[in-house]
Amino acid sequence: MVDKSLIKETVQLFIALGLGLNETYVIDFENPFLETTRAYYRETSDKWMLGGSLSCYLNHVKDAIDAEKSRSKYYLHHDTEELLLTVIDEECLGSKLPFLFIDLENNNNNNQNNSPGSSVMSEECRGFFQRDAREELYLMYTLLAR
Repeated sequence: MVDKSLIKETVQLFIALGLGLNETYVIDFENPFLETTRAYYRETSDKWMLGGSLSCYLNHVKDAIDAEKSRSKYYLHHDTEELLLTVIDEECLGSKLPFLFIDLENNNNNNQNNSPGSSVMSEECRGFFQRDAREELYLMYTLLAR
């Protein structure tokens, strides 16, 4: 069991050590935390892609965003939440867009790197539109519009 109050108090201690300037918090906690989070979601999103389902991938991303929002309210300084969500957006959505929505095997540009599951995911994306899969399209729109 995680002692949420202990973690929150530790974060507040980092802030207090900065004498209201948040320097200690940002340098000693926030920056390393965000870099570790970036590495985690880079690796985790690659694993999610191996599942081959765009629908599942998008749901994993939504669940990660919801979980991080919830945890950040308990553990982190309020300024960190936006930065944390930006990291998730960049690693799970921004850097993956070509692999999620473009069929790289049929792309004429041979300089592109292929990613496992990219063709399957791009086919599934087309299928969302063809089937009028509103729930999946809404989730995709909501995530990409952030």
